[in-house]
Parts: sequence; C-alpha cells; structure tokens
Amino acid sequence: ISLLQKAVARAPQTPQYLADLALAPHFANRTPDALAVWQKSLALRPNDFHTLNQFATVLLNANLFQQAEPVFTKLLSLLPPNSPAAADFHNNLAVVTIQLDRFTDALSHCHKDLLANPQNVSALCNQGYVLRKLRRMNEAVASFRQALALNPNFLDAHSNLSAVLNDLQQFPQAEAEARSALALNPKYP
Repeated sequence: ISLLQKAVARAPQTPQYLADLALAPHFANRTPDALAVWQKSLALRPNDFHTLNQFATVLLNANLFQQAEPVFTKLLSLLPPNSPAAADFHNNLAVVTIQLDRFTDALSHCHKDLLANPQNVSALCNQGYVLRKLRRMNEAVASFRQALALNPNFLDAHSNLSAVLNDLQQFPQAEAEARSALALNPKYP
C-alpha cells in the first residue's frame, strides 16, 4: 500500500495507480472509501478499462446493482461484441438485471453470454432462473439440466432445478434434486 501511495504522490494523475490503490480499502471492507478512489481515477480517464472493471466488480459485490449496471454497459461498449470478455460482462449484467427484477433484460444478457460461451454453467443457471421467473418452466428445466450435464456438482443448478420441478408438481424428481444439492453441501438452505 505504501508503494502505491508513493506512486500516486509522484504521479497523481495516473488512473492505474489510483485504481490499484483503491484495492486496499476494498479488501479492508471499506467499500465507500474504495469507491471514492475509483471514482477519482475514472474522473481522470473515464474509459480506463482496468479501473472500470474493478469499479463494476466491487459495485456488483457490494449489491449496488443500479450503480453497477451503467459501468458494465460502458465496459461492453469498449469490447468487440462477441469476445469472451464481453460474454463475461453479459453474465454480470444478467446478475444485475435479475436483482433489479428486469427478467427480460436478464434473459437477453444470458443469451448474449451463451452465444459466445455456450458451456458457461453460471450463465445457463442464470438463464434457468430467469426462465422460471418468466414462468417458462420447461425451458428452465432444460437450462438447468444442460448446466448439470456440464457440471454435475453445480449446487445452484440442483437447487434451482428442484424448485422448478416442485413448481411443475414433479415431486419425486424435485426431491431427488434437493437431495443432490444437500449431498453437495449439507448446510445449503
């Protein structure tokens, strides 16, 4: 930290130093302080990819979804549309829009992610969750099953598949999926 502080003191207009300096308060659970440093860095260079990425990730992890959305959208504008990095940001935007109860937007982000990375188990699980919220139960089941075909130990996919099967009144299958989730983590809610 002291080396970064010295670097910032020598070159206070260097957004990279400021962005990296923001990591210290972030890891010390001083998120507001970290966000202030990232905002200062972005004021110097608003399109600095490294800083935007750190800033968006911390906003997401701090459950500041409304603030995270425009930052992830800006990151996407700086990337080629079908790049692997763009796919990851679409997955993050799916999480953000799910939390904002904008399920149609979330589904669109899941689709964009899965176009670039069809084996992204997290995106498949997010897609299944959104499809359930949109009451498209059979598609949700298919999405969770596809995720489990790629990773049979994906706890959230088992748990969410159990919930959808329960909604469909397929109780034995729902119970089997719930047991699979509990076998992976007995403390799972």
